[in-house]
Amino acid sequence: MISISNFHYLEYSFKIGIDELLKNARDLISQNTFDEIMVQLFENISIIQGYVCSTIDPLREQFQQSDDEYSQISNKFEKDLYLNSIMAVYDICQSTETLLGVKKNKANDVRLFETFINLFSQFYHHLKVFK
Repeated sequence: MISISNFHYLEYSFKIGIDELLKNARDLISQNTFDEIMVQLFENISIIQGYVCSTIDPLREQFQQSDDEYSQISNKFEKDLYLNSIMAVYDICQSTETLLGVKKNKANDVRLFETFINLFSQFYHHLKVFK
């Protein structure tokens, strides 16, 4: 089960992390234009960015303004929305990790791909704190 209270203790910026990932994914896809795996990686990162911007960052901001995290999210619908969004991002990250494993030894620009893997690993590691 995800713990909303973990948001309060994280210093990691999901917004900065996903923006860096998306920039790196754009660079990778420009070098691998017709590669289906790269296209799927880009799609996954774009979807994650949407969740980060619409749910994860606003929730973190609410928690940083209060010592009582749960008082900031007053109704069950909002709590469920946030938790479901985090779970959706987690599921997409698992899918992305699988795609990275398939593509790992087949990337055109190994250094750029390794950078992408490192950025993704950081993001995913911080997301796992919620599991």
